[in-house]
Amino acid sequence: MNELKARRRHGSGPLISLVRTLALCAGTLCSIAGCATAPENTDTDTREDQCRADLSQWAVGQVINDAIVNRIQVESRASQVRRLRPGQPMTRDFRRDRVNVEIDNAGRIQAVACG
Repeated sequence: MNELKARRRHGSGPLISLVRTLALCAGTLCSIAGCATAPENTDTDTREDQCRADLSQWAVGQVINDAIVNRIQVESRASQVRRLRPGQPMTRDFRRDRVNVEIDNAGRIQAVACG
């Protein structure tokens, strides 16, 4: 019994050990978080290589052809155009310099979006 009282007086009980461990973990996490870099600015008007699909929404409903695709690319400021047909496999990577033109089975543009 005296040994238990001595441990409690000197701060070596299981609760104290748990508190010390949690404090150490919290301090480590705070140190790591302080080293993280801030996310880059994603404002659409500040990057020249940023796609602007909003400028090409006029094309929705049009029958696709090379002239329309070229105009979409120029107006959206995209360096790449990806034509997407129903059921066509595609990568899921996001590229801010690419515009996607979704086309239905009849060849009409259903959507213009960046990515």
